[in-house]
Amino acid sequence: MSTTVPATAALLTRRASDDLLTLLRNIPDDRLSWKPADSTRTVIEQLQECATVNQNWAIAIRERGFSVGSPDSAELRAFMDAFMGTRESCAETIERSTSALIVAINGVSEEETGRRINIDTIKPGTITLAEACFYSYWHMSYHEGQINLLQSIYGDNAHHHGYHVEAPPS
Repeated sequence: MSTTVPATAALLTRRASDDLLTLLRNIPDDRLSWKPADSTRTVIEQLQECATVNQNWAIAIRERGFSVGSPDSAELRAFMDAFMGTRESCAETIERSTSALIVAINGVSEEETGRRINIDTIKPGTITLAEACFYSYWHMSYHEGQINLLQSIYGDNAHHHGYHVEAPPS
């Protein structure tokens, strides 16, 4: 079975988001805003960043560059302003931004994956649409590791998610 770059990116993005939401459900209330040092970020802060990054890349992929999806865009600012800093708000914004991102990724054809888009608002230069489609997957996976580290520091060493494997054929 063959698959396309956008389909793979959408699948992995959904899985990374689901893993973050599973972690969020398993973190005690008193640990959502906890951090072990002033230089670290809380679970809520990291998940808010993930939601914002997802939304920003959804805009950039949809618009084929960062001209509209820049940090100054009204759409992104409204999304960020709606975040309330609670477990429920966090889950809702992760889900909403992931859904918007997957719609944008699914709007990329396989033929477009090599097209270069402007990312000057982040760093001068361009990247391919394929790279843009995978960015949030990487970003959420990175933050899953950061959150797992916070959990291990406060003593939660449980493995809170699955491996997304298919059962072998019977």
